[in-house]
Amino acid sequence: MHKMNLTENEIELLKYAYTDDDRIEEGLLFDYQVEALHMIRKCSVYLNVRYPMYNLTMVSFLPQDKKRNYTEIHFRNEGSLVTYTLRYKMGEQDTFSDNFYDVPFEKEYDKRIEKELKKNGVEAKAYTVFPFLISDRIENFDALWNKKELGRNTEVFILCDSMPNEDEMNESLNKITEVFKKLGFNTNGILYYLFDLENKDMDNISLDSYVRDRENQKNYVSLVFRIM
Repeated sequence: MHKMNLTENEIELLKYAYTDDDRIEEGLLFDYQVEALHMIRKCSVYLNVRYPMYNLTMVSFLPQDKKRNYTEIHFRNEGSLVTYTLRYKMGEQDTFSDNFYDVPFEKEYDKRIEKELKKNGVEAKAYTVFPFLISDRIENFDALWNKKELGRNTEVFILCDSMPNEDEMNESLNKITEVFKKLGFNTNGILYYLFDLENKDMDNISLDSYVRDRENQKNYVSLVFRIM
């Protein structure tokens, strides 16, 4: 058994993975837990080096072992409840992959999508999530924009005063799919029509929360599209 100096976050992560809370709080670790601690610290270094402009906190930890050939860390950005994933695999060469890479460019990306939609006659807001883990370093917006093969989920929101008819919805859906086909993005998408909103300032609406939390179930309709 080893006596280790642990941070509060390291204690919580080890307690997440193992059951002997009292001993972990005292910093007393078995050999395999010391190895797990090294995994945590390597992941912490990775996040700090890869995303130095963000205050990221690891909230859960599953260590690499005989059954799982990778370490999985879930983490959050300060001020956000969204959880991201980091996977670390030990070997002759350590490898890391995560799905936080789009965050530095997410607003610029969605604004560009909205601009492309507007060119095709669709006034809308967009919200995109890149769920897949990658090892590549995304250095700038163009690098993300040009990674066309990378899967993404895009929600398109059209604000209207009343319930659209079927022809209107299909016309908008066709225009939207034309845009994504032209861009060549691998996209799963949902088109939402939002109507009768008390607050019509779209920039101040948490659109994803609005739809996912079903805050106004009678105030939207949706259509699904997919571009491969």
